[in-house]
Amino acid sequence: MKYSAADGGLVLEAQDKFDAVVIGSGFGGSVAAWRLKRAHPHARILVLERGMPYPPRSFARTPHELRQSFWDPASALYGLYELWSFEHAKVLVASGLGGGSLIYANVMLEKPAHTFEADWAGGTPWPIKRPQLAAHYEEAKRMLGATPLPTRYRTAGPEGSTSVPKTDQFIQAATAAGLRAAQPAELAISFAGPAGDAQPGAPLGADNLHHRERRTCTLVGECDLGCNEGAKNSLDYTYLSAFHSDGGEIRTCCEAVDIASSDDGYEVRYLQHLAARANVEARARADGKQSEDRRLLDPSDAPVRHVRATVVVVAAGTLGSTRLLLSSRAVLPPLSPRLGAGFSSNGDLLTVARDCTDPGDELPRNLAPSRGPVITAYAEGNELWVEDAGGPAWSEWAWQVPETPRDLWAMRRDLVRIACGKVHGRIGAYLARALGTTRSSSAMLPMLTMGRDNAGGRFRLEHDALALDWDPEDSRGYFDDAEQATAGVATALGGRLGPGGLLEHNRGLTVHPLGGCPMGASAGEGVVGPDGEVFGCTGLFVADGSVMPSPVGPNPSLTIAAIAGHIANAAADRVRM
Repeated sequence: MKYSAADGGLVLEAQDKFDAVVIGSGFGGSVAAWRLKRAHPHARILVLERGMPYPPRSFARTPHELRQSFWDPASALYGLYELWSFEHAKVLVASGLGGGSLIYANVMLEKPAHTFEADWAGGTPWPIKRPQLAAHYEEAKRMLGATPLPTRYRTAGPEGSTSVPKTDQFIQAATAAGLRAAQPAELAISFAGPAGDAQPGAPLGADNLHHRERRTCTLVGECDLGCNEGAKNSLDYTYLSAFHSDGGEIRTCCEAVDIASSDDGYEVRYLQHLAARANVEARARADGKQSEDRRLLDPSDAPVRHVRATVVVVAAGTLGSTRLLLSSRAVLPPLSPRLGAGFSSNGDLLTVARDCTDPGDELPRNLAPSRGPVITAYAEGNELWVEDAGGPAWSEWAWQVPETPRDLWAMRRDLVRIACGKVHGRIGAYLARALGTTRSSSAMLPMLTMGRDNAGGRFRLEHDALALDWDPEDSRGYFDDAEQATAGVATALGGRLGPGGLLEHNRGLTVHPLGGCPMGASAGEGVVGPDGEVFGCTGLFVADGSVMPSPVGPNPSLTIAAIAGHIANAAADRVRM
């Protein structure tokens, strides 16, 4: 970083001044940056992202790769997954260019109009309403290419075909269980190639900021691990590619640590993770893309950097934005006493339908949870949403393990005879029987439920570390209803809900943390106003899941994107060039 002496002190060179700085590249930051650039094409707008870029085929798949895929800079880990363990909650978020879009399940559901009101949201109506977001919802779905799973993929076919058995079975079971509106979900996934026909693995071209070739969905259930085909229409392929193409600047491996008021707006101090930067450069050299990937890095190799801007949009996610503002309290104008309040898990609950049987022949169902995108359909209950789920092929082997000892014990005599050489000829039938019914892996279906839990949690700093006071017992009624709803689906599938002893521990396990910088009509009600501007801090905005004043209900990603579009319009009015 270059400094020059002036009046006996150090001042920033012009090259480090921007018209707007966006902190974070998830559903809030990417949308806000793109809209700011569209509103001011000639403005210098910078996106700071603490994580690395992840082009196709860069996501971990082996244990060796996975061990370096966690985010904990204090332990020299700069990977994709950041896990937090609080007393009553476990939270998983992402760190990388594109934020949570890199590992989410692609579901594009809107927050229903009635859930913006007080009688649903737990006593306080949202200061923003559904009509204000209508155009932003539509824009986000268009930008993210939202489309349901193609019908022909849902049609049962021969083994090895492109069928996705779980989708229609879940829809039928959810309807039989009394849930409403069971149907395929719109997904931010590319299923069709340039010719317009749904075809797994079809080329999509390399017109993206990574300049890497993408391919259509191969239906392998790896969405939550990062899509190595590039079929997921994550934010790096959509909003961020458009922003970068329009002249927006992106600096990855750069983590904002505080924001201070300055004479001409705000100064953002950030740490450059040099080890992560070296990883990006090494990967780029291996791919022959070094000069292209360096455009996504800071032009300096200094470990500590500062930038200034008239407008700053904080979009580091619920945990990141809340922590950043809590850490910056001393150098900002007085912030609302509500800072840190309003945490919600969005009612996340993971359950599993086990031992599902087809009533027609009493044989185990083949739900094939690893076939297709992770989530393909949803249904609505009483203030909750239930969705099918799944995982990669190796997860079915993991589910099979508990059945294996029983199957091997049943074959113990045959196995001894084979080992002693007393069985001659083909032994394939013996090995097939050793796998048992495969009921544990194929006749099961994970389900994710979301809805209205209690947004009564509060973040605070404890020796510079983030702490959370929240108790899922305050939302026992909701979680009981969620278990009952998924138990109904399991029964309709001819199975049961299980494993029973694990369910209580899933209360508070969330991939959709919300709150911390809640939106309100005044500083007494929230940290930011209906336009996302921090009360008392002109030009400082927050645009991510932290501003949600209560649970979203269905998957929050699309609503965060829509609200970020609304907030970006207000932020654009503050940009001075």
